[in-house]
Amino acid sequence: MPLEQLTHEEKKIVFACLCAIAKGPFIHTGEMRYRGGGERQELYKLIEKWPDIDDSDGRVWRMLNGSMNVMSHGVLVVSPEECEAWCGVDRDAVKKVFEKWKGED
Repeated sequence: MPLEQLTHEEKKIVFACLCAIAKGPFIHTGEMRYRGGGERQELYKLIEKWPDIDDSDGRVWRMLNGSMNVMSHGVLVVSPEECEAWCGVDRDAVKKVFEKWKGED
């Protein structure tokens, strides 16, 4: 599902995940491209453009995917408390948005 079809609240969760991965302590700089979908500076640029982004662009899609994946499934690096503090919702809510965005709901 394209990002534009998510609700305002769901988009806030996506943005929070992106910010958490770009600004938080969850991914070592050397792993950003692999786990976060792009270099940290690329994530910052995407944050600056928000909400005017196109997730049909492969690079943008990978960064959103990586961010939501780590926040919803990265139990070894993101505690439930950290997820809620950074995203404003619990891990299950992040997972639901992630699955909906990927078309798995």
